[in-house]
Amino acid sequence: KADPTDLCMRITVENRGPDPATLHVLPTLWFRNTWAWGLPGRDAVPRISADGDGTLLAEHAQLGSLVLIGEPGGTPLLCDNESNAERLWGAPGRSAYPKDGINDHVVHSSPTVNPDRIGTKGALWYRLDVPAGGTSVLRVRLSAGTAVAGEVGLNSTFDAVIDARLAEADAFYA
Repeated sequence: KADPTDLCMRITVENRGPDPATLHVLPTLWFRNTWAWGLPGRDAVPRISADGDGTLLAEHAQLGSLVLIGEPGGTPLLCDNESNAERLWGAPGRSAYPKDGINDHVVHSSPTVNPDRIGTKGALWYRLDVPAGGTSVLRVRLSAGTAVAGEVGLNSTFDAVIDARLAEADAFYA
């Protein structure tokens, strides 16, 4: 954490196989679908939208604004955090792009993510070509507020936060 509302994350993936491989990594941001519960005062539907490649912007009535920033090259995929009623129960659902849409798009190339790039669930899709025995690292940052990528970013400040938290953990366990 850079502060209580600024989370820096380093995702390390390893190819432990004997051959080069394309590994798919999907840092995901979603809102619990409490708007569907019918509770008084809880019917506001939050929104996540793509802001270019590698950035998701979110708005929530109680939580305010959030931004998820990833390394360049992440493809934003968005759908709604709603059950796929048609698949589960054979009934029409509330959303044309239910929550399994990201999986179906990645695994089966199905047109199951919202082409308007908005929803209540979003992921940044990275396809990493990792050599046999190799490692690849992605950096992702979730921050409160409406900051743009250049303001909170994945720059040297990001790396300093990660290094400081690692040093603190090492000191604690020593």
